[in-house]
This record gives sequence, structure tokens and C-alpha cells, in this order.
Amino acid sequence: MSASISGPIVGGSQGRPFSVPVADLATRGYVAEEYFIDGTASAYAPASDAPLTADGRRRGVDDLVAAGGLRAEDAAARHDDAEKIAADLDL
Repeated sequence: MSASISGPIVGGSQGRPFSVPVADLATRGYVAEEYFIDGTASAYAPASDAPLTADGRRRGVDDLVAAGGLRAEDAAARHDDAEKIAADLDL
């Protein structure tokens, strides 16, 4: 299993990362960026005779039911001045 991260993604239909606040983060000293995460994923069917446990999960699995490529997007906001943050936190 492997994964890769690419970005930051630019452009798009909204001109900004999709899942960040609408507030102007730049005036607060933050930068919002969006990345693609590519890799593989597997899905397994629960064993038909495995009872549900208290947490709602089944402990056994039957055969692999699907495997394939996966692409997800994730957005993150970070402060644009790491040195200032480190100084403020006395790191």
C-alpha cells in the first residue's frame, strides 16, 4: 500500500480550497491550501457469522470485495509565519 500527496491545488470553480471557512484567513495571518491524496484502498465484507460487538463492529471479515485507486482532497489552514509562532510559543 502506498500513498502520495500533491499540491497545493490552485484554481477550481470557487477560487479557494473547498472546505475552509469563508472568512478572510489572510487578515488573521493564515494560509489555506488544498491537496490531493492518491493511493489504494481495500474494502472487506464482514464475516456473516461474526456478531456485532458493543462498539458496533464485526471482528471477522470475509473475502476482499473491492480494491482500487483512491483520490481524496483535503484542505488545511496554517499560520503563514512559522517563526513568529515558534517565538510566541518559546520553542
